Amino acid sequence: MTVDRKILMVLGYDAAQMENRIMEDWMRWCQSNSYSISVVQTMHNGFLEFRKRDDKDLQNLMADASLFRFWMDVYLDCLLDFVDFVQGMNPSPTHEEARQILNRSVIDTHRLFSKQLLNNARSKKIDLCAKQN
Repeated sequence: MTVDRKILMVLGYDAAQMENRIMEDWMRWCQSNSYSISVVQTMHNGFLEFRKRDDKDLQNLMADASLFRFWMDVYLDCLLDFVDFVQGMNPSPTHEEARQILNRSVIDTHRLFSKQLLNNARSKKIDLCAKQN
């Protein structure tokens, strides 16, 4: 059995669900590495500061193929570690337990990034929402 099939079997996913999971994790990673804009709102009792996501920066990161390849290499390492860990468990985890274990494994990807690739993605200024002629 291939590693891909093992991952799908352990998680109880089909190929489309796994693809959705990967893209959701990719988006979360990009969100965690994209710039935020500080917004300060004056309240009657002082100042309240909160952050708003910079959608253009997020868009530039998500559209960059080199950055995605870097992230996917790290993500695949996490998946392989996940499979090794789960296969050693006795009894085998339920699908829900396996998904929770994978969630904890994927957190590792949020600590890893390439500053050079991030800066390169930001410099391209891709605007996917622009009207196409």
